[in-house]
Formats: sequence, C-alpha cells, structure tokens
Amino acid sequence: MLLLEAPAAINWEAALSIPANQPSRIVKALGFNPGASNLREVGGFRNISAWALWPGATVLVVGGLLTLAFQWRTLGRTFGSIFTSFGGKKNGAQGSLDDIEVPMSWFVIGFVLTGVAAAVLLVWLFSIHWFMGLLAVVLSFFLAAVAARAGAETGINPITALGKVTQLTYGGIAPGNIPANLMTACVTAGAACSCCDTIGNLKVGHIVGANPRKQLVAQLFGVLAGAMLAVPAYYVLVPDVNALGGAKFPAPSALVWMGVAKVLSQGLHTLPRSAVLAMIIALVAGFVSVILDRLFPNARPYTPSPTALGIALIIPGSTSFAMFLGALIVWVLERKAPQWNGLYTIPVASGGIAGESIMGVILAVLTAVGLRH
Repeated sequence: MLLLEAPAAINWEAALSIPANQPSRIVKALGFNPGASNLREVGGFRNISAWALWPGATVLVVGGLLTLAFQWRTLGRTFGSIFTSFGGKKNGAQGSLDDIEVPMSWFVIGFVLTGVAAAVLLVWLFSIHWFMGLLAVVLSFFLAAVAARAGAETGINPITALGKVTQLTYGGIAPGNIPANLMTACVTAGAACSCCDTIGNLKVGHIVGANPRKQLVAQLFGVLAGAMLAVPAYYVLVPDVNALGGAKFPAPSALVWMGVAKVLSQGLHTLPRSAVLAMIIALVAGFVSVILDRLFPNARPYTPSPTALGIALIIPGSTSFAMFLGALIVWVLERKAPQWNGLYTIPVASGGIAGESIMGVILAVLTAVGLRH
C-alpha cells in the first residue's frame, strides 16, 4: 500500500510512506525500501530542468564543439594572423593608420596586467592552484582569438563551445575539482565573449568613421562603470543564489556549465539511467544536425539547430512558446509586409526586451527597499 498525500497545487510536495509488511516491485523500482519514507518535491521548473538539463547540455556541447571543428580554416587563419601581428612591420614602415590604431604594446601591457590579476583572484578567492590560473589566462588568449575570428566571419559568438574546451581541459588536469573547472572556464569564456563583442563594436565604429583608439579608451571607461554598477545590480536582482535556476531566473547557460562540471567530476554513473539514455540520444541528434547542415546546405532551413534545441530543453516552456510566437510573427511579416518588417521588427523587438529588463530591475529595487512585496 502506498500512501500519497499532497496539497492541491501545481508544484506540490509528495509524502511517500511504504509499510514494512508490504514490499512491491514498483516501490523498489522507485528506489525505496519497504518501511522507508521520503519527502520529495514533484513538478516545478527546477525539478523538470534538473533532468532535461542533461540532454540539453549534451546537444549544446556536441553541436558547439563540432561546429567549431568544422571551422578549422578559421582556426588556421586565426593563429596565422596572431604570429604575423607579433612579427611587426617590415623595415619598420610607418602606416597611414598608425596614429589611430591601437598599438600592440597596449595589448601586451594590458594582457600581462589583467592576466596576472585574474590568476591572483583565482588563487585568492577560489583556492585554485597558481599554475591552473596562469593556464586559464594563456588559454583565454587563444580562445579569445578564435572567438574574434569566428564572430567576424559568421556573426556568431561561439562562447558555449569555447567554455567547454576549458572545462574538458581542466576535467583532465584536475578531475573532481569543480571550482577549478567552473572558474577557469569563466575566465576563458568571458574573455572570448568580450573579445568577440568588441570586434563587432569596432566594426560598427569603422562604418561610422570612429577612431578605434578612442573607442578602446571609451570601452575601458565602460569596463569600470559596468563593474561598479553590475555587481550591486546583481545582488539586488539575485539576493540568494537559490533564485538562479528557477522559473524567474532560469539561467540556462549556468545550468549547462554546472551539468558539465558535475559529469566531469563525478562520472555518468551518478546520473539516472533515463538521463544517460537521453544524453546518448541528444549526442546523436546534435552530431546528425551539424553534419546535415554542413553536407546539405539546401536542407538548412529544415535542420534543427543544436543550440536552439539544447536551450529549449533548459529554459521554461513559456519562454520557448514566446520565442515561437515571435518567430511566427516575423515569418508572417517577411511575406506580407517585407518593407515594414525590415524597418521596424528589430527596433520593436529590442524595445520589448529592454522594456521588460528595465521593469524587472525597477521591481527588484522596489522589493529590496521594502516598497513592494
């Protein structure tokens, strides 16, 4: 006899009590022993995503790494241009743009100072061995270069794949060390993401005739302003770490990183069998989708994106449905009102995103100061 009691709610807690005199195959299949009792929360975004995280993370990582591998020409051009830039100009010739371009000496000085600072913070705040911190800084140089090249050529920032490169590296160097796995990947992925975004900013500045050296100086001031504002804003929005990973702040990327770190530190045997099976299916799906996209370009509009599929398995269903509605509206506008769509769709969508974000910050601040419950 199974006694199941739960309040009437969508997200409810189920109390399971199993009498000692009545064993059951179903009970054993659920992982309980006769006479045992347990209290588990059933339903809700956090519990559902805890299982869906594994296939979602798998298809994201496989798709990202495989796509990056197909860009081997991009990788070759990236490292070739790095060594060429360090070689300097022949005969010390002075270029017409040298007065407005960013000197290589600025990069060397900045990389050394910020790299040492990052390594020191990794050792101080997260007790990561000093050589692992320095390795993360060195990796960030190469991965940022790859991200810059990939972003410039394709318009896509491969931050997911590049972060996983670091996680896999440290999974072999320091198995079981989750802080080292996560925080070193944050260093490399953060550098790669910022580098790729900076390339886009410089391109826009070039189009409108801005001075690249002055752009860099302005961005440095932006770094200082962002650091002073982003940290307090984070604590206002997320006063407790438990808020992350829930329906309000699903943080799909963070869940993927957490999942990869756990698997690398604990092994697949710690996961439910159904989750491992789902990961195998997701691995095949991610591999096949990328191969089809590369070998059959005409089928690209009908080939599911590994990134979109992985994110859809992690974020709330309401968010996925909202994305579907937005894509459907744009699809209709492209066919019925192409001129209006070209002029107004992106500004309207950007305004909606910005408006929701700003209102969310305002409500969080009101809650923090006690003016809203």
